[in-house]
Amino acid sequence: MTFAQETRDLSEEQLRDSLLKEPQRFWLVFWEKYGRLICSKVNSFHFSADDAQDVLQEISLYLLREDFKVLRNWDPKRSRLSTFLCVIAVSRCIDFKKKRDRSRNREVTSAGSESEETEILDLMQSEDPSPEDRLQRVEKTEMVINAIHDLCQNGKIKPIDRQILQLRLLGKPAQEIATLVDMNESAVNKRFFRAKQVLVARLENLGLDESD
Repeated sequence: MTFAQETRDLSEEQLRDSLLKEPQRFWLVFWEKYGRLICSKVNSFHFSADDAQDVLQEISLYLLREDFKVLRNWDPKRSRLSTFLCVIAVSRCIDFKKKRDRSRNREVTSAGSESEETEILDLMQSEDPSPEDRLQRVEKTEMVINAIHDLCQNGKIKPIDRQILQLRLLGKPAQEIATLVDMNESAVNKRFFRAKQVLVARLENLGLDESD
């Protein structure tokens, strides 16, 4: 029996354990099985080709870090490995997008601090969530991010409105946004209110209630 035939029928837990024991031999097998799933999650964020490659590299390094610490912590009794990897992929995409947008909005101060890593819409915050719950939350967040992107691409909101929405979703107050976009606070609030109405309507069409 060939190596490919031997690994084809491995369970998720067996593949993870084999990877931990023989990483050089099983990393390619692991990536062949789950790489397409991870790539599909990254591609759903509409990154540029270069940014997508950067995110995939970050995800790979995250999985490899500290002798596969993340994969060692995966509990097969709580979730499937594929679900666990989806959570990781979407979370890293959101983190990458927040850092990139923060940089574009001239917020490169001590911006990498943990205190500023506010989760978008708090969709990912929960006390000890199961991987399935966390995946549901990050998928909702992914839907919001993609909806904002599509609305701007389709001309439903202007680029300045997208910027205001993104900054508000990152937890920035109107006064701070006004300074960042060089606009008075009243105008920021008006643009946010209008853009939010368009966004909420879009999310309702997609089956995501604002209260979710």
